[in-house]
Amino acid sequence: MAKENSKAPAIPQPQQIPLAKIHDLPGVFITKQPDKSYGGLVTSIQAGGVKEPVVLRVREDGEYQLVTGYRRRRASELAKKQDIPALVYEMSIQEARDYHHRVKNQPDMVIPGKPVPAPDKGQTTDLKGSEKPTTPLSAPVIK
Repeated sequence: MAKENSKAPAIPQPQQIPLAKIHDLPGVFITKQPDKSYGGLVTSIQAGGVKEPVVLRVREDGEYQLVTGYRRRRASELAKKQDIPALVYEMSIQEARDYHHRVKNQPDMVIPGKPVPAPDKGQTTDLKGSEKPTTPLSAPVIK
């Protein structure tokens, strides 16, 4: 029988989240940098993708708010990517703001909230336009 450590938190797996569903976290000031300052990061993302996932908070409407990873998100947009790897959590806005401000000085700090598991392979996080048709797309049969 394998030993299990019940105190160890589950390690969430990154999910691919559409950039269009990610919004800024209210109450957090982000310094806007000129797009040309992202050049090296954009090139890296074009060549090998985003290496470290961003951290997102799930909103009440099912979309997301960005807790950490503003440069990675902007560079992904400039690289013309459609989605980004993300660790998704259920957390309050206050927990997200506190984590955002404190993680800069404490990079090993535990992410608050509960990890949201990735949907099953049969499901999709973006149902708009991705439903499977119930009838084949072949020509109709006339009797």
